[in-house]
Amino acid sequence: MVGLVRRYTKRLLGPKGAATLRAAQRRATGAYAILRGRTPSGPDTGFTAQDVDELGAGVRLFQRTESEAARDRLAVRLMNRVTLDVRYIELVQSAYLRADVPAPLDGLLAGAALFGGGRVEESFDTFKLTLDGHPSVRTFYCAARCASHGLLDHRRSAEIAQAGLHAFPESLLLTLVAAVGAYRSGDSSTANQLLESKHSEVRRTLAAAFPGITSLQAELDSALASGATDRETSYSNELIDRYWNMLFRNMECFNSFQHGWASMRWLQHSKLERALRGDASDVTMFLNFGAFCATVDAELAEQFPGIEFHGVDLGAQTKVLNEKAFRCRNLHFHDAFILDFLDRTPLSGRTTMLFHARTTTLFYPRFVEQFYQTCAAKGIRYLALWENNSLSYSTAWFYDFGSIPNGSVAYRDVMFIHDYKVLLEAAGYEILQEERAPSNRVLVEEDALAADGHVFVLARLR
Repeated sequence: MVGLVRRYTKRLLGPKGAATLRAAQRRATGAYAILRGRTPSGPDTGFTAQDVDELGAGVRLFQRTESEAARDRLAVRLMNRVTLDVRYIELVQSAYLRADVPAPLDGLLAGAALFGGGRVEESFDTFKLTLDGHPSVRTFYCAARCASHGLLDHRRSAEIAQAGLHAFPESLLLTLVAAVGAYRSGDSSTANQLLESKHSEVRRTLAAAFPGITSLQAELDSALASGATDRETSYSNELIDRYWNMLFRNMECFNSFQHGWASMRWLQHSKLERALRGDASDVTMFLNFGAFCATVDAELAEQFPGIEFHGVDLGAQTKVLNEKAFRCRNLHFHDAFILDFLDRTPLSGRTTMLFHARTTTLFYPRFVEQFYQTCAAKGIRYLALWENNSLSYSTAWFYDFGSIPNGSVAYRDVMFIHDYKVLLEAAGYEILQEERAPSNRVLVEEDALAADGHVFVLARLR
């Protein structure tokens, strides 16, 4: 239904009018969420949703709070709140409200509201002005995050965070932000040097946030030793339905600066669009291994009507949900495992790109190795991926491709970081593009996720 509405909306209003309407719908839905008291997920701040249900009440609570740590947690909660509705841009900048909001909270709220509205240049200028007048760990953090997640300027982000470390050398948060900024800029050596002085503290923090990391590394070590390819997974239709709808709702109801899933949708789409218009402009068939909620596939299918798109994922319910939501003439969905799909699908005479996002991170390295070899044998010309590639929560180090211990390392939760350069080259592919990126474009999130990230890779069969 959504795909149908999109097509008719675009036909009636034109592309610009349709985009404006969709933006208004996202804003309205975001506003509704705020009225219902929904706030972004994150660590427990010690404050209830009722405490911050009205911005003024939140500010008054901030003024009554004596603990500096508690004030910082409340400031973060308020910042997350104002990013969710663009109407806050005018409110937090009004003379009426700013007269009652103490500094630097006034600047933090104004910067956050502008960020949530996509006005990232103004947001950055606001955070920099706030930082100049009130240097603190939080103001340095916000300026650095706005640079990396808003402007996508990772070098500038690293410079700001490192300046913050000169003023606040004990800050683990600024250490993580500075290190990941250096890493995304291609300087792994500096990134790991920054971590070295606090390495024990970093490992303790990551282990506390993700207590299963030791077991995950042990599972990976066992798989590497045995050469295992199969890993147990189970997704019931009930789980699929709940998770798919959560993704769809967040991708459709928020812009890329307001919610992590909407951010990921934008990041994946922008990189694939660039590839399909550039280095892989000869593609005629696009396969998505692990498509799940296929919002990005649907957008690309509308943009590239000459390409045949196939979303491949296990689970009959996934196929049903995607077919209800996305209806494009050149977009098809399949309830199948990717190897079975490749066995029965003729690819000769077509220039094929296979894409996977946050999928091979769940598989053992031996499977990924064999899978890429199968792709090469089938003549799949391009492999593109958007996968986890950042700080290992097991070792607390960053790795360049070609230097990951044993070719794979535990990441966090149930995910691994694989050495995609080694795996792709072994299968006969050459890397055309490699771009390290944040996992999302959200301004503030849990401290333990400050060094989170992904990588986009485009490779071509030699």
